[in-house]
Amino acid sequence: MTDATTAASRRDSSAPVRVQHIPASHPYVQRLRVLPGEAESAESGRNSQATTAPVEFLADPPVPGASPGQWWPHPALEPAWVHEHAEQVDVIHLHFGFEHRSPAELAQFTAACKMHDIALVHTVHDLSNPHVPDDAQHLARLDVIVPAADALITLSEPVADVVQQRWGRRPSVLPHPHIVPPQRLAAPRPSRLDDGEVLLGVHLKSLRPNVAAVPVLRGLLAAVRPGVRLQIWIHREALEPDFARYDAGVRALLEGAADRAGVEVIVHDPLEDDALFDSIAHLDLAVLPYASGTHSGWLEMCHDLGTPVLAPDLPMASQRPCLVYRRAQLPGSLVRAVEAATAAGQSPADGPRPEFAAQRLAEQAEVARRHARLYTFLAED
Repeated sequence: MTDATTAASRRDSSAPVRVQHIPASHPYVQRLRVLPGEAESAESGRNSQATTAPVEFLADPPVPGASPGQWWPHPALEPAWVHEHAEQVDVIHLHFGFEHRSPAELAQFTAACKMHDIALVHTVHDLSNPHVPDDAQHLARLDVIVPAADALITLSEPVADVVQQRWGRRPSVLPHPHIVPPQRLAAPRPSRLDDGEVLLGVHLKSLRPNVAAVPVLRGLLAAVRPGVRLQIWIHREALEPDFARYDAGVRALLEGAADRAGVEVIVHDPLEDDALFDSIAHLDLAVLPYASGTHSGWLEMCHDLGTPVLAPDLPMASQRPCLVYRRAQLPGSLVRAVEAATAAGQSPADGPRPEFAAQRLAEQAEVARRHARLYTFLAED
């Protein structure tokens, strides 16, 4: 921090540290806002004002013209918002949602934080942004944010290594907190198939830019054989020719696969949380179809539900124990990975779920505590 006297003049040192997350209304961020001793009322991901001394968590500001609950584009990224609310904020923690801002605009935002002695924390979730096709622009934005931040966090050691190599700063590494609610963490897994078959599953959703749908589908379809079944889940809109990311090759593969023995194509609208958790929990192996990416909430959700994961050779594979396939060797690497998993008797975690839930909740509590300690340190520095 550049001027501790400025901070002291606008904040009573005995008052809670006021933290503005960008965004606050996100499942990952919500887990950081529930500390030990608090009711787990925020397990729905919607309690945007959960507080605990000495930290006060601020809600997302309303977005002009947007429906209630929409946090994007986030007003707190605007220098004008920072200037206007500087007396009410001690720390801004930037997570996601800045891809609409140019590097020059982000430089104005970080300068406004420094002008008002507001500590800036950034969690490097993404070295490669899964929502945009141009990683060069994303890295250009990080070239502004990472050097300007007063503290950096990331979720895995490989990403910390890259940040240190590129920007000369090493982030603290804190694990991804649990995704699914506590009561679901402790729930028994569904019974396995009576016939002993192994059920693979891949969720293509709406074909985000980082999804390598065609080569992954080819590999998985080639892996189907007696004893190995495959479910392919895809959003209905992704198969409409007027959809922005419509892929005729994906549609052709799915139409050809629909009548194959051992393959089920499930076309659906976006799933509510419980239905989504069910779709993952009954699988023996969940396949992540990503061509690029850094960390994965989906992988974390599978871990929460006790479903083994087959992930691409990206940093996300170090988040939790999982099997790995090589993107440069698709589709063959997927076939080999599935064969190795089934030959080794790969099966969902069978340990006591209440014990697992307690471990996950303890980890989440420690991650939240460490964030709170960081905010307090920065505000008092």
